[in-house]
Amino acid sequence: MLSKIKGKVSYKEKNWFVLDTGFIGFKIFAEQEVLMNTKKGDEISVWTHLVVRENDLKLFGFESIEKLSLFELFITVSGVGPKSALAIIDSSSPSFLRKTIINGEIGSLTKIAGVGRKSAERIIIELRGKMKDEENEGFADQESDLEIYEILTGMGYSTKDAAKVITKLSTNTGDTKERLKEALKIIGT
Repeated sequence: MLSKIKGKVSYKEKNWFVLDTGFIGFKIFAEQEVLMNTKKGDEISVWTHLVVRENDLKLFGFESIEKLSLFELFITVSGVGPKSALAIIDSSSPSFLRKTIINGEIGSLTKIAGVGRKSAERIIIELRGKMKDEENEGFADQESDLEIYEILTGMGYSTKDAAKVITKLSTNTGDTKERLKEALKIIGT
């Protein structure tokens, strides 16, 4: 129904903002990427998904159609609501989340706040077949990147920081040890 909305931010809170479009102000719950890069008075455009419940309508906003598509996949999983799906989207890059699901990395998903072991298992079981390898070109060496992610999160870095670092790694280095050194240099800068 509402796929994309463009307007001016008239009010902002921690998890949502109001986007004025003509005579209507839409309250949009958004991913952290949108919230961090938006301030009152900004003219922005967001991809949206309207969640309809018995007594409630909520609009969720995303910076890209890729994140919107992932959100829509996550909310199809039994036991994963819109707030949990948003937390999952905020935790990592879309390519890393896809690769984690394809490879059945339950441990990576359980590190996300609000995702327990059963939920992680359900997400993997229900979505693994829907995720395609060709959509995950952000990983130069998928196995190496997942290993580096596990090492970084094991060292105490957040799942979001670890995923961001992995997306910044050069694609010409395939050796896990060299890629880990490069990741630690990136974190240090």
